[in-house]
Amino acid sequence: MGERTTVVDVARRASVSPSTVSRVFNGVTNVDPDLVKRVRKAAAELSYVPNPYGRALRRQRSESWTVIVADLQNPFYTQLVAVIESIANEQGFSVLICVSDEDLEKERRHIQVALSQHIAGVVISPASESQTDLAPLTRAGIPVVVVDRQAFGYSGASVMTDNQQVGVLAAQHLLERGYRSPAMVTSAIDIWPEHGRVRGFVETFRSAGIEIPESRIYPIDVHVGASQDRMRQMLAENPELDVLYTVNGPLTAAVFTFLETEGIVIPEDVALLGVDDNEWTSMVTPAVTVVRQPVSEVGRIAAELLSQPEGLARLAGARVVLPPELVVRRST
Repeated sequence: MGERTTVVDVARRASVSPSTVSRVFNGVTNVDPDLVKRVRKAAAELSYVPNPYGRALRRQRSESWTVIVADLQNPFYTQLVAVIESIANEQGFSVLICVSDEDLEKERRHIQVALSQHIAGVVISPASESQTDLAPLTRAGIPVVVVDRQAFGYSGASVMTDNQQVGVLAAQHLLERGYRSPAMVTSAIDIWPEHGRVRGFVETFRSAGIEIPESRIYPIDVHVGASQDRMRQMLAENPELDVLYTVNGPLTAAVFTFLETEGIVIPEDVALLGVDDNEWTSMVTPAVTVVRQPVSEVGRIAAELLSQPEGLARLAGARVVLPPELVVRRST
C-alpha cells in the first residue's frame, strides 16, 4: 500500500504553498479563484482526501454531529434521525448515530465520545429527564438541542410535541364517538412525554364527568414475552372496556397484533386509538386512528438550530413546542 497523499504533495503539484492548500480545504473564502482551481485539480489528480480528524484537532471542532436517541426500533426515532441526517448532509456535516436503549451508562459513554471527537453539535433524546447530564457538553461549548423529552437542569434549546394536547385530542375524539370506558396502555419505564399524554387524556374525560381510575392505566414492556399476558389481564379485569388508548407507536403495534391474535374485533369488540402515524397504521384492516406527532418538523427544527449556532444562542432556555394532529380512521 502506498503512502497517504499529503497537503505537501498537493502543494507541490499545484505549485502553491501548503498553507494555501489548507486554506482551500478549510473553506477560507479569500483565496484567489485561480489558486483554488489549481489546488482542487491537483488534489483530484493525486486522489487526495482531507483528514477530518486532523482538521477537527486544529479547529477544535469536527464536521460531524452526534444524534443520541433512545430506541431505533421505534419508527419515531428512525424518522427523526433520517430528517436530521438529510439536513446535516446538506450543510456539509456527517452524523454519528448513537442509541442509549434508555440506559444512562450507555448515554454517558456516547456523550464522552462526542466530547473526545470535538463533535460540532449534539441532538439528544434524554434517557432520563432527571439524571441525564448534559453539563459536560455545554461546558465544552458544544451546541446541544434536546428533542422529544425534557432534561431537568438543562437550559438550552429543545424541540418537542405538545404531549398534553396529544391526550386531549385523543380523549375529545373518543368522547365524541360515544366511548365511555377507556383503558390506557403505557410504557413499563417512566418516560416524560407519556406523562403529558396520560394527563391530557384523563383530565379531558374528567371534564366530561368520567373518572378514569389508576387501575385502568396498564404499563407494558413490549420487548418481553409477558406483555401479552399483561394485556389479557387488562381485558379480564375490565370487561366493560370499550376502547384502548396506546401512548406510543410500538405499544399501538403490540396491542393491535394482540387483539388480532386473540380474535377480538376492532372496533366492534373494542376500539383502538394510538399515538404516532407509523406507515403500517394506514395499511392494516381496520386502519388505526392515531394522534400524529410532527416528527419531521421536530427533526428539521433541531437540525436547523444546530447548523446555525446563532439561532441556538437566541433560543437558549426556550422550548419549541409543536402541535399534534388527529388522524381519524376505522379503528374508532
